[in-house]
Amino acid sequence: MKFIARTYRPAILLLLVLSACRSDNRNAGEVLKVFLEEFYSGPVQSDVASVVSRYTEWPDFVAGNDVQIATGQDIRLVTENSEEAKFEVRFKVIGEESLARVEIGKTEVVQTYRLRRRRGQWRLLEPINIPCISVAAELTRLRAAIESASDRIAKNDFTAGAPREYFETLISNAHASIALLERYR
Repeated sequence: MKFIARTYRPAILLLLVLSACRSDNRNAGEVLKVFLEEFYSGPVQSDVASVVSRYTEWPDFVAGNDVQIATGQDIRLVTENSEEAKFEVRFKVIGEESLARVEIGKTEVVQTYRLRRRRGQWRLLEPINIPCISVAAELTRLRAAIESASDRIAKNDFTAGAPREYFETLISNAHASIALLERYR
């Protein structure tokens, strides 16, 4: 009896793994919420490509330099059927960051997300852009930028495109941006 159990155990495990890979029991709204939260909370910023490939069908995606910072988001279902869903996400944007420099400008940004079920999983098709991140996530990003730039200066690790002055400016911008964002925490 033990021989039979040991013989079939690998086959049963393989079947479970393959069935888990083929279908995802989450609905479209749950998939969108997880995707948005991975960006909003910030850890994804260190590896955007893996999250994009895990949740989207975005062709030729390239991460940009600008980041929108928001104090909240609201998700509303527009339409949904068994194969497609559309959601409207409203972000309460307080500013934008580029190269560690935050420009405050309060606005509401609305992004319409379209998802399609492919091979048993909901995948984002549109829009092909990065959602907003939270103030806390942006503060973490800025502190990491200061640390990275300081390390490069300490090591005299410069290039023609990124000389010492670039890193000094980045550090200065990041410190000023942190002071500005602390009010929104």
